[in-house]
Amino acid sequence: MAVSGTYNFNLDIDQVIQEATEMIGGEQTLGHEPASARRSINLMLKDWQNRGVLLWTTETTAVTVAASTTTYDLSSSTIDALEVVLNRDSTDLQLERISPEEYLLIPNKTQTGRPSQYSIRRGRDNPVLSVWPIPENSTDIMKIERISELQDVDKSAGQNADMPTRFLPPLTCGLAYYMSMKGYTRQFKSKLGYIPYPGTLNVQLTEKKFSEAISQLSNYEGIKINSFSDGKRTFGWVKCFKSKINNKIDCELILLERTHHDATIVEFISKNNIRKSLKIGNKSNVKVKISILGNFS
Repeated sequence: MAVSGTYNFNLDIDQVIQEATEMIGGEQTLGHEPASARRSINLMLKDWQNRGVLLWTTETTAVTVAASTTTYDLSSSTIDALEVVLNRDSTDLQLERISPEEYLLIPNKTQTGRPSQYSIRRGRDNPVLSVWPIPENSTDIMKIERISELQDVDKSAGQNADMPTRFLPPLTCGLAYYMSMKGYTRQFKSKLGYIPYPGTLNVQLTEKKFSEAISQLSNYEGIKINSFSDGKRTFGWVKCFKSKINNKIDCELILLERTHHDATIVEFISKNNIRKSLKIGNKSNVKVKISILGNFS
């Protein structure tokens, strides 16, 4: 078996945008990097940072304590601290993390000694680390294992995203979702009465009769979200059919004019997070009831 012997595959931002555009059926935009797509990437990266999935951005920074000083400003690029140790006489001593509320309840905050606890309060500009007891010298060194922010995506040509290549699939798929939703959002709001929760619930049909039944839906009008163009790309129509999953969650089954799924996968949208609302995970079985509206064509 012949293999390449290389492990260097990567995509720059232009290529990520191009791949995302192709995923949603858009026309090619070689050489074009829309400002809207870059903005969507940066918003998505901020969302990832809020979710705490960026463990590749960890690094250790050292801060020398100051006697009688209890608070220390961390870098504005710091999201959070994973661990803090105090180095004294070449020995690392782990500090216990407590919540800001627990720190507030410490009755003797003026006590001095070797710090044994720390708290992180996230401010608008940068996190602030507080230690207790108050340091008794100015020679101990705190080693802080911190999670830092991702670098922004800008207009630079040939730029790569600030992440391991293994995260290119979720980056590209996420961008495809963001890009497609912008053109559909207004129609979803006016025709369905809500803006869908980000992402779809994908359900795999386990029997041929189910796939055949779903294929017949394309002959009905349903609630149609019209195709559109942004002047550079075109995006296909979406047909929505009111549905209920497990007799609990109101949602819409969607049929796409252009999709990368085969006939055994159907997608559902809802104003709520379907997975969370139903407390289901991968390989969970669900029961779906579909209402057919519109004329047969």
